[in-house]
Amino acid sequence: MAVERATTFLQGVAALCPPEARVDADRGQSWPRSAVRIVRPADGGEIQEQPRSQTVDVVDDPRSVDVAYGIGSQVRFYGGEIEVSVEPESGRVIAFHDMVLTCALRTDSLPPEPPRQTAQQAIMRARSYVALAGIDVRSLAVSICRLQTVGPLVGADARQWYLWFERVHEGVAFPYAAQGVSVVLDSDHGRLIALRAKMAAHPPGLGRLQIGPDRACDVAKELVRSFNGEVLNEPWAELRIVLPNDFWAPDKDLAARFNASPRVDPNSRVAWIVRLPVRLWSPQDAVADVWVDAETGSVIGGGLGGRMGPGGAKWEPRGGRMGEVLRSAVRLEIHAQRPGGKGTTAVLDSVSNGLQFYGALAGLRTVPLKERKPGYRVTHRIWVAGPGGERTWLKYDARTAHFADGSGERVAAGPLLRAAIADVH
Repeated sequence: MAVERATTFLQGVAALCPPEARVDADRGQSWPRSAVRIVRPADGGEIQEQPRSQTVDVVDDPRSVDVAYGIGSQVRFYGGEIEVSVEPESGRVIAFHDMVLTCALRTDSLPPEPPRQTAQQAIMRARSYVALAGIDVRSLAVSICRLQTVGPLVGADARQWYLWFERVHEGVAFPYAAQGVSVVLDSDHGRLIALRAKMAAHPPGLGRLQIGPDRACDVAKELVRSFNGEVLNEPWAELRIVLPNDFWAPDKDLAARFNASPRVDPNSRVAWIVRLPVRLWSPQDAVADVWVDAETGSVIGGGLGGRMGPGGAKWEPRGGRMGEVLRSAVRLEIHAQRPGGKGTTAVLDSVSNGLQFYGALAGLRTVPLKERKPGYRVTHRIWVAGPGGERTWLKYDARTAHFADGSGERVAAGPLLRAAIADVH
């Protein structure tokens, strides 16, 4: 079954290749590929042609030890030049790597910038490949879409679109890299170079949100103090779906806590990820993550890392002041800005659907100066209502998904809030 499903996937990849890229079997991702492989020596010597292995092998995917990744059968075509991993029960393709294409592109010159494929075109093509893999694109939200140059490569394979889709369930997303799909495309034609899916976690049963962010922060501070640790500044929290682990288990010795990976439960839960600066088990300041179950209020996992350095480095909640304002909100009024003032309005609030409201507020981050594009244009104005009735106006540019408040700071919206605002026009 694995070979048959992998072959069907490769035939679909061939069909999605743009006609202008089909200059030969390897660059056009035809199925089957060319009987010879082209080799460009690392020293820049003469390009060589070698007979291509015609073997097909099936092995256990080496990543199957990860409960978040799931169990896969890896099909290796052409002696491993093309790898396709298939989930046996569902038939989903959970990993793909086309080294035949990358080797061919390595002999081509680096494409110019800007790339032929725009970011929006890359997103659309990536979604097509994800659907071809048998993964429901409705359960994913675009978190990252960036053009990257991979060094020290010098050929056309060096410039790529990298995309990360967060897995979403009922309006709440998993943290970055925990569950989702990564896609790598070549920048010139948007051909699929690699795909990797982590979709094996069982979705949580979503009840009502019983624990709010303030209570979750209190639980996290109590936990740190129970280990005789010191909380150095106020924490912040965002709502996510997590795979519980035993990092904060009270009976775990220090060596096991830091020298071995925590035991992970594949049964996911909705939790507040509370992040706070601490001094704990070391004279060096660190950043602690404490996961607080949003229904029961119990600690169900987390970790310790992100060393801040001795003496207490500057601590700032993600997104700075605007991030604090948004995370403490209980209601957002989103007003689209259109000529003549005829734009639509939408309201998000924590009472009618707390899970989706706080889920949308996850993923806020401060935008560094190097990422800021000139020509900020206000497409939306947003009233942010706080728990005490206070109201704050924020500006928003839908082209960049950046908030601004007149202070010079910029904050990027997370993928779910970005999507919610995009529906208001």
